[in-house]
Amino acid sequence: MANYLIVGASSGIGLAVTRELLNQGHKVCGLGRSLEALHLLQQQHKNLFVLSYDIQTLQSQPIIAEAEKHMGPIDVVFLNSGVASGHSLDDWNDAARTVHTNVTGTTEFLINANAYFKQKNSEGVIAVNTSVAGLRGLRQAPVYSASKAYLINLCQSLRSQNKTSAGKVRVVDIRPGFVDTQMAGGTTWMSSTDKAAKQIIAAIHKRKEIVYISKRWILVAGLMRLVPRALYERF
Repeated sequence: MANYLIVGASSGIGLAVTRELLNQGHKVCGLGRSLEALHLLQQQHKNLFVLSYDIQTLQSQPIIAEAEKHMGPIDVVFLNSGVASGHSLDDWNDAARTVHTNVTGTTEFLINANAYFKQKNSEGVIAVNTSVAGLRGLRQAPVYSASKAYLINLCQSLRSQNKTSAGKVRVVDIRPGFVDTQMAGGTTWMSSTDKAAKQIIAAIHKRKEIVYISKRWILVAGLMRLVPRALYERF
């Protein structure tokens, strides 16, 4: 059994992953801004520890230490916090919220999680919730898709660094398509959060580096890459 730190555990995919991990017998420290759902889950699972955290505060170092104090050495960090705003290039406040959460906050946490595992000389895992939306620019969500493209490249860069420096930290790039959450932007091939959670956990345990949720989105990803730019930009 492993110790998981879930960032953004209070709803959607994060809550479903937390629930599934607990059902499998793992220990979980769930972080979130709204903790009502986590506290309800905590009443049923003694292996769940709950901490209030907003990724925009950029204070991951002390929260990682606090999580370790509650459940012992951390094995997996799942960076799931994100917002689905950034649908307009005419609203800087909307864009800034997306960048500060999806890019700045996630990067700060990832850097400190990687440092934590390196200091422990531990074969830890950092899993990041990116998105199929990050594969190419989306006119319907330009800043959001750009933020997810950044995370995809960040995962690849860190993975490459760790491989070439004999690092032990594994990096898992999780690319959901449409999952039935408040953030979902469509209904095509919609997966339930429970299905997504099972596939995410299985990918981590099977030592996958990139995983699409669900697997049918591998086809979409391939088609997105093949469409010529001139044609793609007319969609």
